[in-house]
Parts: sequence; structure tokens; C-alpha cells
Amino acid sequence: MPEAKPFRVEVVVRAPHVEVWRALTEPDQVRRWFGWDYAGLDEEIELMFVTAARREPPSRILMFEGEDQSAIEVEADGAHTIVRAVYPASPDEVEPDDAYDPIEEGWRAFLLQLRHYVERHPGERRRTIRLTSEAKPVAVLAAVAGEVEGTSRRASPHLSVTTTDSYGGGLVVVDSREPLDSADTGQVNVTITTHGLDDERFDRLRDRWESILSELAKDVEVTV
Repeated sequence: MPEAKPFRVEVVVRAPHVEVWRALTEPDQVRRWFGWDYAGLDEEIELMFVTAARREPPSRILMFEGEDQSAIEVEADGAHTIVRAVYPASPDEVEPDDAYDPIEEGWRAFLLQLRHYVERHPGERRRTIRLTSEAKPVAVLAAVAGEVEGTSRRASPHLSVTTTDSYGGGLVVVDSREPLDSADTGQVNVTITTHGLDDERFDRLRDRWESILSELAKDVEVTV
């Protein structure tokens, strides 16, 4: 795992521990929330969640054992389950820091996608659209707000998540190297999770979002 600053991020999932544990340990389920669709996703999941992981049920999965202290912690809390991604594992070593770290923000986004999958789409397969560009994050956020009807919130100064009934009950995650309120140009990623769209609707959605981002930035890279 690449170098990362110490972090500790968590979500509360409204589902029993056993369901969340399966979503974290069965590769076919991991693929329904982790990252985004690309050619090497299955190999990445096999490495991170099987080959290089050590499971300590029911409460912890050590990631890249022997290389660092990163882990996923899973804690039952009545009918809910708390999931944490930690690096290092000790909370005493984590200090508040708003500086952008791609690994921390990545796990923050992935855990939100995990929650979305387990709570709203258990057992369903997803399709994703990933758009990467150099843009002004405040402009991208405004475009998302104008295009997507749903509930949005800031998960961090660098990450926003919108839950919507559109796109088959989808999720739109915006993460930015610059703070989201910034008008400075920097790398901005938009990850759209969809469910149940046929090829025609999915292709129209991809084209629509590529058009939106192309008006705000140059050289938009689209991964589906």
C-alpha cells in the first residue's frame, strides 16, 4: 500500500453485522461497492481483500499484512454496524488534518459506497461511470447540484456525496484535490454508481456526464 498519512474514517451502516461482514469479505460482493468499474478491478479486489488480507472475524480485516498497519474494523451496534478504515490502527496516532490525502479520501468514498450498497441495493450489481478532469471543484459541485435531484452532504472538505432516486437509485461522489469550495483548478473526480439501467440508458447517461464535464474542463477521462 502506498504511503499515507494516519487517518481513521467510519460509516454507520443500517444493517446487521453479518450482512456487512459478507459484503467486506466475499469478492463478488466487494465488487458491487468497492472503487469503480475498470479492467483490473477484480485483480485489485483479489489482492487487497483475499491474498494480502488477514481476516480476524468478527471485528477486523488486516490489509497488506506485514507492510503497514492499515485495517478495516467492523463493530456491531445493535441493528447497525460501524465500519472503520484505519491507518494506522491506533486512534492515538490520528490527528485532525484537512490536508488532501488520496488514500484517506478514497476509503471515505468507498465506505460510503459500501453503505449505499448494503442499505439500498443488497445483492444487486452496479455499473459505474468515472470521470476525471482538471477543473474548478466549485463549478463541478454546482453542475452536480443542477443535474442531480437528491440529498447531498459533505463527507470532508474534499469529498461530497449525493444520494438520488435517479440512475436506478444511484450515488454521485465528487472528490477533489483542492477544497470543494475552491475556484482553483485541480484534479476533480466524479464517480456515478447506477443500478438497473439498460445499455441504452447507461450510454446516454455516460454521454450526458461527459458533455457536462467537458464544458467545465479539458481532457475529460471517462472510465466505465
